[in-house]
Amino acid sequence: MSDQVNTANIGQEWLVLSGHVLLYNLLFLIAAAGLGASFQALFQANRYVVAGTFDPKYESSYWIRFVLGLIAGLLLAELVPLQTEGALETGGMIGGFGNPALAMLGGFSSAVIYRVIHRLITAVESLVRGETRDIIASREQAEKARAGEEIGRNRLSSREI
Repeated sequence: MSDQVNTANIGQEWLVLSGHVLLYNLLFLIAAAGLGASFQALFQANRYVVAGTFDPKYESSYWIRFVLGLIAGLLLAELVPLQTEGALETGGMIGGFGNPALAMLGGFSSAVIYRVIHRLITAVESLVRGETRDIIASREQAEKARAGEEIGRNRLSSREI
């Protein structure tokens, strides 16, 4: 409904836009993520209704999944670069639907987005933990070498006496 939400602006990064233009474009992406999250939540609820196992006490979990879908959709749309060479000249980014499509996809598959981010964090953590282990192991080896030198010096000084 705003002329500020267009192909050129929706393809820009967060730090390029500001003010109302940024707000409108983020709200548009959140709405796209909401479509994906709604579709996923309704599809899941439909399975329970058809099977006759729908229980209203789990309603809060559907809302939580919906909000997670909003966040995942926005993250996916803003963190995954889609621009290619000449994309702006040709109206690129899949005809201007790149980021909104990613937002809808992220909204629908928030669990997948969570697993990807979690695995990335685990990989980075293992790199840091591995470096820490290497540093500790090298320090332990240096201490053992110093202790061996000290024992050797003590033996030599005791023989000289």
